[in-house]
Amino acid sequence: MKQKPELRVGLIGSGFMGRCHSNAFRSVGGLFDLPLDPVADMLADISDEAAATNAAAMGFQRYTGDWGKLCVDPAIDLVAVTAPNALHEPIVLAALAAGKSVYCEKPLSTTLECALRMTEAAEKVGAVTMVGFNFYGRKDWTKKNLINWTWEFIHNRVTANTVNRFKQLCEWKFENLGMDWKTE
Repeated sequence: MKQKPELRVGLIGSGFMGRCHSNAFRSVGGLFDLPLDPVADMLADISDEAAATNAAAMGFQRYTGDWGKLCVDPAIDLVAVTAPNALHEPIVLAALAAGKSVYCEKPLSTTLECALRMTEAAEKVGAVTMVGFNFYGRKDWTKKNLINWTWEFIHNRVTANTVNRFKQLCEWKFENLGMDWKTE
């Protein structure tokens, strides 16, 4: 059996959404026949101590307390951003400047101006970027259906959308390596 190329993931942030993304990176290969093998390579967190603890708990091979080191690490293919919203812009800009693909959790930024700077930077370098829109809002919020909606959100939207977006990114990355994963 031919070994698949790896997609080495660097995750910045280990809060709730970081854990959702980590779970998706680890489980997507069991759900879909991917053209790439996702590898949870490096976790960046608020400190080296927090990063070490959370990397071990979340299945990452390496860790750092400095997200800037993750962004420039030559082994990382994809930078996934689940840090606090106010940090999205500097992290995304650093990752793009380092030539990385970027998967940023919503909201992309805290202002329109920040979002435009990130968009322009991505277009300038021709990077692959994605924003995780796992919650689209509901107009039918009532006390009666809030529990059902919460169950649906947690079990269907967070995990399924994160996994599906990661699958799409893997397929795009593989196709741009000049290989046809469906026939090779």
